[in-house]
Amino acid sequence: TRIVVASEEVFVKHGYDLIICNTFDKPEREKAILNRMIQQRVDGIILTPTKMGTENTKLLRKVGMKMVVVDRPLPGVKDFFWVATNNYGCGFVGAHYLFSKGHKRVAYIGWNSGIEDLEARKRAFFDAADTYGISQDSLIVAEGGFSAEEGCRLTSYVLEKHPEVTAIFYGFNIQALGGVTCLSQRGISIPEELSVMIIGSPEWIMAGKNGFTHVDMNDLELGRKAANLLLSQIQAEGDVPFQHIIQDCSLIEGSSVRDIR
Repeated sequence: TRIVVASEEVFVKHGYDLIICNTFDKPEREKAILNRMIQQRVDGIILTPTKMGTENTKLLRKVGMKMVVVDRPLPGVKDFFWVATNNYGCGFVGAHYLFSKGHKRVAYIGWNSGIEDLEARKRAFFDAADTYGISQDSLIVAEGGFSAEEGCRLTSYVLEKHPEVTAIFYGFNIQALGGVTCLSQRGISIPEELSVMIIGSPEWIMAGKNGFTHVDMNDLELGRKAANLLLSQIQAEGDVPFQHIIQDCSLIEGSSVRDIR
């Protein structure tokens, strides 16, 4: 991901190698990886935690391992280094844009992660609707797993069960990838027949003929901040004060949202 690329650039400049491990968002795999990193005595860890992150990082925090948490917090833990994007802000910016273009029948497709900070995207979707006087009864929410396949399945569900929808708001770009593929396979024209908004900015979003309106979480800057924060701990002679850095997102206007006012 762009976060990893940006982090690695910082570490390489300072003579450090980066070991990349993927938890696939599975708590048991996360725990095994973290325990292995302790045994290998790595200098520090950048972690995007699973929903069991608080429990799985308990030993790391106990032994004083240098660590920066990215994107998702550690519920119940106050003292840790955290770099994240304002998830509520991402949801509000994207939803607000759709409603400002006249869309009142909107479906939010998201991930049922069980992680409170990520749930803020959906909460912001409803709050943005309230600012336009749009009833929640006219909004659709479809949630499932964190994969392109699930994005396709959820998109199919929305199209079949709620044909009145004029726009789909994808809360996660992994699901959006499958969803957009599904729309293409069904021959649905974007934005003429259906408008699309996406949170995230993977390369495919603006590649080739694609020009999706999306919320940029500024992943590169997130990765640089996380790396520099970890380096400050590793290179410091004494303790470094804990920091929580929450950065804003930005709307990138493409051609995937039709103005129906």
